[in-house]
Amino acid sequence: MAVATEQMRIDDPAVAALLLHPTRARVLAALREPRSATEVARELGLPAPRVNHHVRKLRDAGLLRRAGTRRVRNLNENLYVALARTFVIAESLTPGGERRRALRTGSERRPLKNLVALGERLAGDALVLLDQAACDERECSTYATSLDLSFADPAARAAFLGDLLEAIRELRARYGVEEDGTRERYKAIVACYPAP
Repeated sequence: MAVATEQMRIDDPAVAALLLHPTRARVLAALREPRSATEVARELGLPAPRVNHHVRKLRDAGLLRRAGTRRVRNLNENLYVALARTFVIAESLTPGGERRRALRTGSERRPLKNLVALGERLAGDALVLLDQAACDERECSTYATSLDLSFADPAARAAFLGDLLEAIRELRARYGVEEDGTRERYKAIVACYPAP
């Protein structure tokens, strides 16, 4: 039986617009597991023809797929499932996103590109964890913090970065991922950048 993957990135503006429709978003959320449009209509308290219309639109946009059929009395009922549990709209589709993407294309901006890529990864992972917590009601051990820094001169900034890299090397040596796969795995993102 088809089951949704964790996350799908949306780069097409038309598909993003479909996702922003409140009823379609509710239908998509109800189809995280294979179900029929009739079941979804009953759960959401909506007319079946309206839900069927939204299911067709979502399927045509590539956000749903057929997940089999089921015999109900004298009819065959189609089952559908969302392609992902969480959908993330690409940053380039947000206001100003195209301009920001164009500014990041030069090789001299590689550190900024890395910062944005890590930020997008962090946002995507956080959405998946929020979704899992909402659906599975399970605890999620996380920690996040930020701190404001000030440096007297470039040498002080370089010294701080040296200390930070040394601390990261020590932590990686002590807690880095082992290949045996027996322990719970975590991700850590550390970023240092000029305050905008």
